[in-house]
Amino acid sequence: MYVCGPGERTARRALADALAVWSAKYPEVQVIRHIRRGADPVNELIDASHGAQPAIVGRHDRYGLPRRMLGAVAGQLLDRAGCSVAVVGHR
Repeated sequence: MYVCGPGERTARRALADALAVWSAKYPEVQVIRHIRRGADPVNELIDASHGAQPAIVGRHDRYGLPRRMLGAVAGQLLDRAGCSVAVVGHR
């Protein structure tokens, strides 16, 4: 999770809440949680991807754009990651 500014405690809580259901459903899947403040999300994800298997990132469904269009972060990660990448949307 990328945090730009104050609110690290809120970010940690939001991340824990978002992952709680999935962690309970799939306890065998190891999830490493990192929160970075003021960091560049693309470079942070690319660095983390070298130890991941795979990297799973979300995408925004903004402005009614077609599903084939990705955001800048997901697009750059697909091009530069050190592992397989899954880009998922939300329903």
